[in-house]
Amino acid sequence: MSTTSLPSTLQPESGLVIVLPGGPVRDPAGQRTNRFRFEPGQALRGVNLRSCNLSNVNLAGANLTQAKLGGVNLFQANLGKVNMEYVNAYRCNLRMANMVEARLKRAVFSESDLAGAQLKGADLTEASMSKSSLTGMHLSKALLTKSDLTGTDLSHSDLTKSNLDAARMSSSDCSHVNFTGAKLRKTDLSRANLSHAQLSDTDFSGADLSSAVLDFSDAPRANFAGADFNRASLVEIKANEANFTKADFQMADLGDADIAGANFAGARLVEAHLPWANLTGANLTKANLTEADLSWAILSGANLTGAILLRANLSWSDMVGTKKVDASGNTVLDGANMQYADLRSARMQGASAVGALLNSANLNQANLAGANFSKAELRSAQLFGVDLRRTILAKAQLTGANLRGADLREADLRGAVLTRANLTGANLEGAKVDAKTFVGVESLIDATMPDGSISTE
Repeated sequence: MSTTSLPSTLQPESGLVIVLPGGPVRDPAGQRTNRFRFEPGQALRGVNLRSCNLSNVNLAGANLTQAKLGGVNLFQANLGKVNMEYVNAYRCNLRMANMVEARLKRAVFSESDLAGAQLKGADLTEASMSKSSLTGMHLSKALLTKSDLTGTDLSHSDLTKSNLDAARMSSSDCSHVNFTGAKLRKTDLSRANLSHAQLSDTDFSGADLSSAVLDFSDAPRANFAGADFNRASLVEIKANEANFTKADFQMADLGDADIAGANFAGARLVEAHLPWANLTGANLTKANLTEADLSWAILSGANLTGAILLRANLSWSDMVGTKKVDASGNTVLDGANMQYADLRSARMQGASAVGALLNSANLNQANLAGANFSKAELRSAQLFGVDLRRTILAKAQLTGANLRGADLREADLRGAVLTRANLTGANLEGAKVDAKTFVGVESLIDATMPDGSISTE
């Protein structure tokens, strides 16, 4: 095969004459020739241009449907509004090419180099670009539904407001990509790298992000409803007010994540890692946080109504109310299941845990001042040295609880069950009690009673 040598820059009007490796075709005058002049807007349907050098060529608006472009060099070519549907461009060089608003439906660009190419508004529906280099591409407002981007390098590309619904992007490199306002619904991003990506207002509902990396990404107001984050890494992600309803975060890492105001209603966070995470004002109603690590997490004003925190680690977590969240500003744990949870030194002042399950939970040295634990179950709970001043424990179940040295001044214990509870050294001065409050108590030795007297029992 022979090709003409090209000047470094071609003027659009000069055209390009090249020997076609696939044999003669009809030129615009209807004559059969294997020496072809390329012009903008030309009809080249099904032409064989494999391995040709077409760098800098101007084929804007041309019809190249079903053309064979394997190995062709289209470096910096002008392919704006070109029709390349069903084209085979395997291992093609399209670096820096202009393909704005090109029609590329079901085109094959596997293992091609499209770094820096301009594809704004292009239609790549069901196109294949697997294992290609797409770094630094401009794909804003592009249509990429059901496209194959498996294993591609998209780093530093612009995909703002693009549509990637149901696309295959497994193991792709999307680091530093701008996905602002893009649609990636039910997209396969398993094992993909989205670190440092811009995900503001992006729709990932139903997407597969299992084992994906989203470290340091910025995703305020993004929609991740029903997404799969199984074993994903979201370290230091910023996802304020994002929607994570019914998402699956089993064994995911959200350490130091800023997810204040995010919606995790019904989400599955079993064995998830959330140490130091900021969940201020987050909605975690009916979320499953079994064995989750929330140590040092900030849960001020969070809503955990009906959440499951079985054996969860909430040690040193902060649940102190904040007026910035709502009228009350208090963390809500009503009906939450925190049995066997580790809440050592947790700050829960003013929290509402009405009817919560805290059987065998470790609350040693926690601050529960002013909290509402009415009707809560705290059987065999560890409450050594806990600050329970003004705490409501009315009708709470505290059978076998360890309340040694607890500060219960002005607490409401009316109707509470303290059978076999240990209140040695506890301070109950000013506490609200009834005739049955101390029935069956194991020890009140050195306890300060509601009237200020010291018990010797």
